[in-house]
Amino acid sequence: TRLVGDRFYSFGPDGKQDKTDFDHQYVTVGNDQYYVINNIIVKNYFIINGEVIDFGSDGKKRDTVINNKIIPVGDRKYYVVNNIIIINIFVFSDGHIYRFGSDGAMLVSTKDGNYVFGSDGAMNSSGKTIYVEVDKTLYEVSGSAAKKHEHKYSSETVEPTCTEDGHTTNTCDCGDSNTKKIPAKGHTEATLPAVKETCTTDGKTEGKYCSECNKTLVEQKTIPAHHTEVVDPAVAATCEKAGKTEGKHCSACGKTLVEQT
Repeated sequence: TRLVGDRFYSFGPDGKQDKTDFDHQYVTVGNDQYYVINNIIVKNYFIINGEVIDFGSDGKKRDTVINNKIIPVGDRKYYVVNNIIIINIFVFSDGHIYRFGSDGAMLVSTKDGNYVFGSDGAMNSSGKTIYVEVDKTLYEVSGSAAKKHEHKYSSETVEPTCTEDGHTTNTCDCGDSNTKKIPAKGHTEATLPAVKETCTTDGKTEGKYCSECNKTLVEQKTIPAHHTEVVDPAVAATCEKAGKTEGKHCSACGKTLVEQT
């Protein structure tokens, strides 16, 4: 077996070329290994059973470790981790986001779902800002440029009342949001003073209400007006003086309640 240029030839014991074909197989020459397809050696990066192997510009197999890199293989590009092609993944690299499909190849000049990819494979937002999560990190894409997204929240607050919780909702342009509860304030108690009843005017007990919402907390009860009755004793008649019947009057206001006659 002899390598001539980029082609392998097979020669028999008599030195004559035979018709042996080398196809999709390794061929060893001295200490060097080559991978051969249709008798032609492959060069540079080449994919064998999902693994990327470096054959260099001379076609000799190398033990190069290819990790977390986008590399060209032929006229296509792949994302490689520990020499293995990764499929169905978004990758952020050099300020752009790329998509690698089910065969591991970079998507180029195509659309995948809601995402558009240019001729260089970079995701393009088509005049708006879009957000894409890559390896648990959120990126924002404007045009074909991508950068790590930093949340900027706008807030909207519903104030609490005496009896109901309020909340503040923080919302980012990317759609992320969070809500924080604001506990109900509880009533702010104020006192309605008692009103002393009189002989002719009703009074009231002490009451309580909320100075914020005006809700009655302790209702005032009516104390009916009333006189403080005192008996005026009867006076017996004599031979010379007329007597009086028993009468009554109010000791508070002096009003006659039952007239003596």
